[in-house]
Amino acid sequence: MKTNRWIVTDGSHVFTQTNLFYTAKPPMIVGDEILIREDHGVNWYVLVPHEPINGENLRDLLLSYSLEDQQYLSAAAEVANWYKDHRYCPRCGYRTRRLSNELAMACDKCRYRSYPRLSPCVLALVEDGDRILLAHHHRSNEPVYTVLAGFIEVGESAEQAVLREVKEEAGVHVSNIRYLGSQSWPFPGQMMLAYIASYESGELSRDKNELSDLRWFKKDELALLPPLGTISEAMISQWLASQQSAE
Repeated sequence: MKTNRWIVTDGSHVFTQTNLFYTAKPPMIVGDEILIREDHGVNWYVLVPHEPINGENLRDLLLSYSLEDQQYLSAAAEVANWYKDHRYCPRCGYRTRRLSNELAMACDKCRYRSYPRLSPCVLALVEDGDRILLAHHHRSNEPVYTVLAGFIEVGESAEQAVLREVKEEAGVHVSNIRYLGSQSWPFPGQMMLAYIASYESGELSRDKNELSDLRWFKKDELALLPPLGTISEAMISQWLASQQSAE
């Protein structure tokens, strides 16, 4: 027998008055209910409020939960944003309706259907022997250095995007690109593909529009890592573990 779980979010804030995952539809919230996933005997719903909610910031809340719980919260936020952004057809402007048998918005005038979409991006950890290349971004308010990253452009493979992004942001060439893993990240709707690559040639030359600093770090020079629960933190921690096992 299946059970139900509800997450209440407008895509940027989450209603957590009594819980994060509600076992019954919260009666105090008026909104649209959308089935986002059926997983291990549980129907997962997002409840998109009609009015603004007094909730917790999604970005602050997300990393306080396990990776397993993050996936449901991320999915709920992404579906909520998609639903709000596609109430009118992007092709003809006609009012759309939500289909009951699949996660889609349909236009009855021009027959266009829209589905939640993800934007793929790459994360690149560049290593050179006993050191790795990390950057500090202008948009960060914390003294955190992290891996290089960027969106995959039209027509590119993920590996080609790694080569281009590293050259554009750091001015160096890499080789021996290896896949590490992935993470869904709802800011906004990203599918992050993690890679490690070997430094090949070139002098560091940071993209001043994107980065405030760029430098090589050895394992004993790493102080403040990205937040726990992010794939960038997992990438750096994995590299640190490999360095320690090689000693």
